Amino acid sequence: DQSGHGNDAVVAADANRPLLSSANQIYGRLTLQLDGVDDYFNVPDIRGSTGDQYAYVVSQRKYVTGSTWQRLISSWDGVSGDDYQGSGWSILGDHSTGTAIVYNPKISTTAIATDHTIINIRLGSNASANNQFLHGNLAEVLIFDTIPTSEEDAQILEYLTLRWGL
Repeated sequence: DQSGHGNDAVVAADANRPLLSSANQIYGRLTLQLDGVDDYFNVPDIRGSTGDQYAYVVSQRKYVTGSTWQRLISSWDGVSGDDYQGSGWSILGDHSTGTAIVYNPKISTTAIATDHTIINIRLGSNASANNQFLHGNLAEVLIFDTIPTSEEDAQILEYLTLRWGL
């Protein structure tokens, strides 16, 4: 976490730890390789009250294996049946009707205005259940508790594009 708020992503156990190696790069920069079986990170709650949220995720998938509906990031409200219900939200890796597909490095985003919390956050799996694990690479994740202006959005996209060679 570079916000200064201590929202560092952590693994629940060593068995859930993604790999960091030179084989897992996006244009020369190291990324985290999640195995699609049980790798994920937990992120501390950012905001329990409802409001706006915006997230950016730089990722890629080189292989087509693992579960359907693989999550890049997920936030569950702790009440509803799944992360996409109630005030929860998620960003999925590219798919065709839920089935994972290979994709080149890219930026995925989600913008949700009002009525959404930023709690129970997971990187690489469904926050409401221990499933839908990502088999792919995570490079960078940015989460905001507001929706950026058009100018701010352009600056963030330019930063990610230049940083990751997209």
